[in-house]
Amino acid sequence: MSIDLNTAGKNKTGEQMLTVAIGKGRGFEESLHFINTSTSEAYGSFARGELPVYTDEVNNMRLVKVRNKDLPWLLAKGHIDVAIGSSVWFVEFSQVKLKLVREFPLLKCRLSVIAPRHLPVSSITSICSKFQTIAKQYIKDKKLSANLLVMEGCHEVALTLGMSDAIIDIIETGKTIERMKFVEVECIQHITHGLWIREEDVGRVEKRILQKEELRIS
Repeated sequence: MSIDLNTAGKNKTGEQMLTVAIGKGRGFEESLHFINTSTSEAYGSFARGELPVYTDEVNNMRLVKVRNKDLPWLLAKGHIDVAIGSSVWFVEFSQVKLKLVREFPLLKCRLSVIAPRHLPVSSITSICSKFQTIAKQYIKDKKLSANLLVMEGCHEVALTLGMSDAIIDIIETGKTIERMKFVEVECIQHITHGLWIREEDVGRVEKRILQKEELRIS
């Protein structure tokens, strides 16, 4: 399977350079395998994480590497044309509707409620997470009287120090919570990697990417 995001050169078609942002961390290297672009020494540096930007002059395309958390707002504000990354941040970012046009078969993770021991959801009085929007919606949906503690990472520490009854975090293999003897109380949603564009760009960017041979899946 491959995705070709090549675009004709600006001198030939007058099309603006396409900027594609890829989330760093989980899934970055795997996502690169879906993008067909001209390779060079500079591309190798980008792929290895030595450079945050790679410009493909041949195909009139720029690749940038950013935090997954920043992908939705960069796309919504028009700083990038295409975003490739984790679905959880697009759920977390709810201000503007963004369109998922492809899902990639990699990194099947899940966002779950995790606790030091088995306990009923109704008994949870505090939750620690970096996913504020999702956590607040979970508290609302479950009709909990729970406080939300925001931490950017290392949420297992909040459980170890007794800072919260539970955390909402991503589970990839489950080995960490198994080693720490924690319990997955409930799965909130499954997480995938995918490709997003702006809703209003369906007629512009999607046509350029999907309806010609600039993006192929085979």
